[in-house]
Amino acid sequence: MRAGHGALNRLQRFLLSRERFFPHSRFLAPAPALEPGISPRVSCFSFSTASNPINSPPAPSQEQGGREEPPRRPPSPASWIRAKLTDLGRDLKLVPPLARSLGLAGAIPFVALSPPIAYVLPLPELLSSIHAADAQAAYGALILSFLGGPHWGVAMASPESSSPVSFSGYTIATVRYVWGVTPCLLGWFAMLLPRSSGLAVLVSSFLLALAVDWAMAARGLLPGWYLPLRMLLTGIAVMSLGSTLLLLLAKDLPRRVESKIEAARKER
Repeated sequence: MRAGHGALNRLQRFLLSRERFFPHSRFLAPAPALEPGISPRVSCFSFSTASNPINSPPAPSQEQGGREEPPRRPPSPASWIRAKLTDLGRDLKLVPPLARSLGLAGAIPFVALSPPIAYVLPLPELLSSIHAADAQAAYGALILSFLGGPHWGVAMASPESSSPVSFSGYTIATVRYVWGVTPCLLGWFAMLLPRSSGLAVLVSSFLLALAVDWAMAARGLLPGWYLPLRMLLTGIAVMSLGSTLLLLLAKDLPRRVESKIEAARKER
């Protein structure tokens, strides 16, 4: 019995000494030393890995005869869009009711002045002499200038030294002051351009404003409910302005084609 105990203890010390050189054998956790009176036929190793995740054996591969999990199929575009809309609807519940109501009410002119709704609704007589695209672009410029106001107000309310966050070496207050006036300039510049070019500038400016708000929210510099509301309202504004832009381009396409044909004839 003593000879069996001695041989078993020497084997155990040998495996423990080789554990430093063979890290994959660490899942063989040695059991406590055998006490006198215990049969040497009892196993001195424990293969249970639940108590120590470090000693877990590596996942079996195909070379070792294991079975790999089949790759997950990517979701279809329809299911991905449905999931994103579900997440957005859940996040919109966090928006204060008054802010949500005022924001949705402010999106009504975008929808009402977009084709073909603008040609169906009985608009006021004041707008009868104005092209619907011009009225929509003017309203878009006003709303775009409003998007810089929250950043200017937050910069005034919070001391510059209270936030350690910075953008490319500039303090957050400096970035907010500069960006607070940028949408106004972009909207004014869009109104100086022809209809199609002005609408294109407005669509790009709304997307840029959303990207800036996204960057601010990612750094915790905006309320958590503000970005979901901005995403919804920006989507409505961009789709409304984009539909008007596409209609103008479609109407202007035959004239451009005729002008190019006429120019080609003159060159001959």
